[in-house]
Amino acid sequence: DGTDQVVAILKGGVSFPSNEIAFKDANDNVVPTTVDGEKRLLQLAGKTHEDIPQIYAVQTPSGTTDKHIAGQIGVISYNEKPLDISLVSVNGVTYPYNVNDLTAKLNTIYKQAVVPVSVSLHPDNLVVSDFDNIMDDIPSSSNRGYTYEMEDIIETFDRLNTVDPDRYYLFLVNASDDVGKLGTMPFGRNFGFIFNGNISSEDEYVKTIAHELGHGAFYLQHTFDEYDELEEGDTDNLMDYGADLEDASLTGKHLHKHQWDKIHDPGASVELFEDVDTDYITINFLVSLSSYVV
Repeated sequence: DGTDQVVAILKGGVSFPSNEIAFKDANDNVVPTTVDGEKRLLQLAGKTHEDIPQIYAVQTPSGTTDKHIAGQIGVISYNEKPLDISLVSVNGVTYPYNVNDLTAKLNTIYKQAVVPVSVSLHPDNLVVSDFDNIMDDIPSSSNRGYTYEMEDIIETFDRLNTVDPDRYYLFLVNASDDVGKLGTMPFGRNFGFIFNGNISSEDEYVKTIAHELGHGAFYLQHTFDEYDELEEGDTDNLMDYGADLEDASLTGKHLHKHQWDKIHDPGASVELFEDVDTDYITINFLVSLSSYVV
């Protein structure tokens, strides 16, 4: 029952012809629209989970009764998929910033996929006496994607606590042998590791947590592993190591529609956008980053 805003612009940046364009759904109902300079802001209401109704830009050229589709967009709705996270201190290593700010920033990232995030601090410091606080890279024989030291930390935590299978636990440790490694979380696992000493800023910390949860909670791949034509750093996607020069607050934190689908249904793959080329004008649609249909 949420709402979202979609921005419509004319291809080539030209002005909308006066009163020639109406935005309608498949049942010919007019979509509420406001004018913002050379843009049209469409206000859309959420539908059934994963329903994809089509919205059309219908052109009626001045002096005629002919109607032509100048553009269309399929707008998908999702039910909320909560993501509950616990940060666990290991041998006294704590989250160095404000947890409420972390929660807000993770929600800014994951609201793209209609995922509300909650973050809590585990009440107890986890003492692992034989861990030297520097994570090694020696893989264990368990085939779960962890090192022997990681397995030891997980087993210690499991022995001392009741693990919630619907919660994701991030162990905060001092550092990794690999100084370039900021965190790790295998696909589909409830436990991940964040290396405090390897992280240089709050923004990098937030992105590291969001990125690792993309792997562990949602099976999201690196963009450069998923697509052969991409290299590391080519995109501003959360699952890349690139940058977004247009919006510093979302640097490297975007998620695309196929990733929204994978978060909600790993088998889904549906195209969202479609431009319709005609002999008339063509409308491009842009989804607002401020809110998402739920």
